[in-house]
Amino acid sequence: MNLRGSGGRSATADPLYFVDPQDADRLRRLLTRPGDLPELWLRTLLMHAIRDWLFRVFPPRSSLPAPAANELEKIVTAQLVATLAGAVVDKLRQRYRRDAARPEAVLIRTYPRQAAALVEQACGHLLDCWVDDCQRYRRAALAERAQRVLPKLARLPNRRGRTAFDGFNRLRYVVAYEDARRWLASLPRVSQYSGQRKIREDLIVRACQRLAGSPPPPGLLARWLDEGRGRLACELACWSLPTTRIQPGRLRRLLPRLRRLARGLDRALARA
Repeated sequence: MNLRGSGGRSATADPLYFVDPQDADRLRRLLTRPGDLPELWLRTLLMHAIRDWLFRVFPPRSSLPAPAANELEKIVTAQLVATLAGAVVDKLRQRYRRDAARPEAVLIRTYPRQAAALVEQACGHLLDCWVDDCQRYRRAALAERAQRVLPKLARLPNRRGRTAFDGFNRLRYVVAYEDARRWLASLPRVSQYSGQRKIREDLIVRACQRLAGSPPPPGLLARWLDEGRGRLACELACWSLPTTRIQPGRLRRLLPRLRRLARGLDRALARA
């Protein structure tokens, strides 16, 4: 199971994991400076998600000559971007009815972080629909697949009506858990011996740096020193995903289901 974006970066460490490295810093600056947001950042981010991640993971099939196939890919990308951007804006208008009549650019400038969260939800919804179609129609060409998927993207699903682990986008938890297990492979058993505890502390801090790019808070680190490797991997996986509301205990219970989803995605990737 390998949900990694361009440049080999981990999907658990960076919400812009699907963006090319040279553009990621620029987009991140735009997302954190609401006063300077250009009107096109929403579509730019969606375009990167489709072109630099979705179509790299699922290379489009086409029987057309290369120039025509490339042109078709651009057309489909534009259609996907326009549909998802419209769904994001519609969801903003539904949530903030007092501002629903304002122009799209003004609406996004007013609620930039909420729009960014909806972009992530839109990318997850796109992945759900694309993987499902790949599993049902394994040999479909790009135009045929897009024709089926596009109508499903016009409206984002209601988060309140879905469990926290619905959708293939939630497989980031599996990636985070497996990464944590691997980086904690040499973790010594829980011990009160100071030398062993120092080794455990160093390994945990190093795993946190790799997963999330920062060390854990001192209070959490002190508690994690007495956790077994499996439980600790769940703790690190949940902590490394800043938007998570899932408790590590629930993640442990859902791991078998998530692994079955991962195997289904692997089969879809192999046949797409």
